[in-house]
Amino acid sequence: GLGYRHVMATLALLLGFVMSVFQAGITVGIVSMTSKNSSNTDFEEFDWPSTGKNAILSSYFWGSLLGSLPAGYLGQKLNVKFLIMGGTLVDSVLASLTPTVARAGGWQGYCVLASLQGFVASLFAPGMYILVSRWAPRIESTTLLGLANLGAPLGTAIALPVCGLLAKGPFGWPSIFYFGTLISLLWTTIFFIFGSQSPSESRFISDAEKEYIIVNQNKTVAQKAPPIPWGRLLTSRAVIILFLAEVANGFGSGIMQSEVPSYVHDVLDLPIELVT
Repeated sequence: GLGYRHVMATLALLLGFVMSVFQAGITVGIVSMTSKNSSNTDFEEFDWPSTGKNAILSSYFWGSLLGSLPAGYLGQKLNVKFLIMGGTLVDSVLASLTPTVARAGGWQGYCVLASLQGFVASLFAPGMYILVSRWAPRIESTTLLGLANLGAPLGTAIALPVCGLLAKGPFGWPSIFYFGTLISLLWTTIFFIFGSQSPSESRFISDAEKEYIIVNQNKTVAQKAPPIPWGRLLTSRAVIILFLAEVANGFGSGIMQSEVPSYVHDVLDLPIELVT
């Protein structure tokens, strides 16, 4: 039946939603910030070159790539709850600073800010997997991880049109970034109260469910980890196929998230509220 482990998986789903809101803020924001035909003329627009706009869009992913290298290690060594919370808080602050940085530093300053956002956001995905793995019984791990993975596509589907409407609204394009900040702070508060990195540390889980999770998890004997066979690992057909599949998936989703709003607006000449 349903238990507190499903609450934690839902919180992980909402973490993916928050991550998508930050990404949508950049992709829709860059269109509304630089649109000469914006439907909301009460807020300043920037005359940035296309190379600058493309650099901003790619900076988030470059930052995420660099941050993903230490993210998994940090998630294993540190308290994953506070690691994720720290990431969402920092990204909230960075998102709220976007209008100020864009005005003061131009597209170059925004590139730095976007790369920092991506670097910090790289903590989210490995943190989510580590969190769910500690809460999932062996026979339910696929189901709970699948639930948690719904957050990112769900967030993209909702955040893109919402950001377009916010850009058109009375508070203009800055409200896109304040919306991301608000959503992130709300999630962080909920997670601080109800979340924990393992069943043994939770105040809300029942004793019966805690025992069920612990008994039905994969157990490892505490001993020195064996050396990693890097040669066999990197030449394994299964690893290569999985790597190529992940690259293809990341490329496709990255194009959809970062380029579609700009394409629909710049090429199809649709207003900002319809770019999504």
